[in-house]
Amino acid sequence: MTNSTIPASRFFDIFDGLIIDVGDPNCVFGRRDAVLKKLIWMSMLDTLSAVAFSGEKSVRKRFTRFVSTYCAWGDCERVSLPHLLVVLEANPSPNFDKLLSEVRSRLGKWLPSGGALDLDADPLCSELAPLWPISCSGFQETVNRRTLDDMRHVSLLYELRCNLVHELRSRGPEFQGVDWKDDSPAYWYLRSDGPWELSYPELFVQGLCRSGLANLKAYFDRTEHSTLTNFALGPFFIPEFNELWQTQLQAKQTQSSP
Repeated sequence: MTNSTIPASRFFDIFDGLIIDVGDPNCVFGRRDAVLKKLIWMSMLDTLSAVAFSGEKSVRKRFTRFVSTYCAWGDCERVSLPHLLVVLEANPSPNFDKLLSEVRSRLGKWLPSGGALDLDADPLCSELAPLWPISCSGFQETVNRRTLDDMRHVSLLYELRCNLVHELRSRGPEFQGVDWKDDSPAYWYLRSDGPWELSYPELFVQGLCRSGLANLKAYFDRTEHSTLTNFALGPFFIPEFNELWQTQLQAKQTQSSP
């Protein structure tokens, strides 16, 4: 084992411990506990996705792929109708008329009841894909630079991740006084004039981490991967500098060997 690899067992032990520590009900970060813990869970998903798909340079692609593949989230491929409605209405186009009509029809059946509405009220991406126009180049047309894939819940979770990591901002009812200690994402109708507001609770994101870690660990065990080669150890903040340093160190050790 070289300096640029670490035992997979050590990595998984560290993350098992982190989940136990941060997930402990006695671990509280003050008034913004849910937001700060959610930030930690998102960072953990980032790291796990980098381990699972080390060859993928796009953070978005590896994050969404990891959640879809390892986190056992049955609704991740559903399309958020409220998100889709707002972008279609703000960018009217005859090409999207059929889709807009379908979205309005489906949302018209959502009746505000003062409680939460589960994500299974949203359609699967495959249900709406036939209504999304295709450009002459063979790709989905964009609306406000977005495609249908961007409206999937797994993509919206990534958007929340970006808000938390880059701006320390959450979205949804947590910032509006709704005390909802549940582990399932849902919609809430909090204003008399709408819209339906989406929430991914802290306990839900924690659950994604737990499932993702367990399933990734099982994959490593099943495929007999014993080391991680994409986590360079060393003192430098720029990762590739640690690779350079380790290469130089190994060269010196080789030269000094009798």
